[in-house]
Amino acid sequence: ARGTAPPSFAPSRLPLAPAPRMAKALYDNAISTVSKVKETMSPHNKAAHYLSPDFLGANLWTDDKMRAACPSVMGKFEEARSTGAQMSKGDKDTIAKALMDWAVKRGAVNFSHWFSPMRGTCAQKHDAFLDLDFSSPSVVKPMKKDFDGGKLFMAETDGSSFPNGG
Repeated sequence: ARGTAPPSFAPSRLPLAPAPRMAKALYDNAISTVSKVKETMSPHNKAAHYLSPDFLGANLWTDDKMRAACPSVMGKFEEARSTGAQMSKGDKDTIAKALMDWAVKRGAVNFSHWFSPMRGTCAQKHDAFLDLDFSSPSVVKPMKKDFDGGKLFMAETDGSSFPNGG
């Protein structure tokens, strides 16, 4: 309720083991750069708040946040991330539920499936944490929360879900 934007999620593929170290280095570099820019700003500039290290990354789902939210599957996730092994549907669902609960508490109502097609560019597919409850007999279907491991760990490198087939 500090006026923060909802988080965006991009776990379309499990990263290789060096990726967290590279991401940490990029994050540290961004924080250092932003801190230098912030020092030159007027104290009355509201943008300084948004460049603060306290604000940047506040809505970033990190390993530490995941470890706190679902410690029972963190070891399996780290193994899968480093070896490429498959995780069980139940473990994926556990992580998805923890992630959705964490995001919804921060005001998120949708997520983005980010992927890199083989064509050398990147793309996003936006979706919601809600879906119609098709099991309801009602003509006008009620809404229900809908986010599971299948949506979180979607592997789509070709954009085939787009109307033109990718």
